[in-house]
Amino acid sequence: MKEIEIRRTIKKYFDKYHSYQKILPQMGAGPDFIREGVAIEVKGSRFNKKGCLEQLMDYCQKYVGLEFVAPYNIFDIAFLFQLRWIEQIFDKKVTIYIVISSNGKYKIRKYECVNDLFEKISQNIIHHEKIKKNPFLIADLKGVNVLIKEILFDEIKRIGSEI
Repeated sequence: MKEIEIRRTIKKYFDKYHSYQKILPQMGAGPDFIREGVAIEVKGSRFNKKGCLEQLMDYCQKYVGLEFVAPYNIFDIAFLFQLRWIEQIFDKKVTIYIVISSNGKYKIRKYECVNDLFEKISQNIIHHEKIKKNPFLIADLKGVNVLIKEILFDEIKRIGSEI
């Protein structure tokens, strides 16, 4: 998914679910949106993760809060841990919005913090039918990362907010 389509989609989501708050799109350097002192950073499917993490850490120092919007397919175990560490190091929760596109429609699922997302994924992995059949699959990091993407897509398709 391209960043521009995710920006449009999250803007519609904010207009629908946060219409009482003023959300300002930003141009140039800095976060994509700012809402009441909270930086909102949007990414597409292709981006430099190291650069993104540095950007998010910079925003943790400059803004009262941080929100991150991205498609489900960018999340893997390493990136999840890095986002959790940002929360812990800067003692600031990072709200996550995950976007999927299915059958020409977009759905978004909000997680109040990275830890909520991480715990949800962990519980789904532990109870996943593939892991129950063969627990040794968790030793395959590539397989775990594929499973994370499957879990996120299925959950958001099932209970995400349609835009």
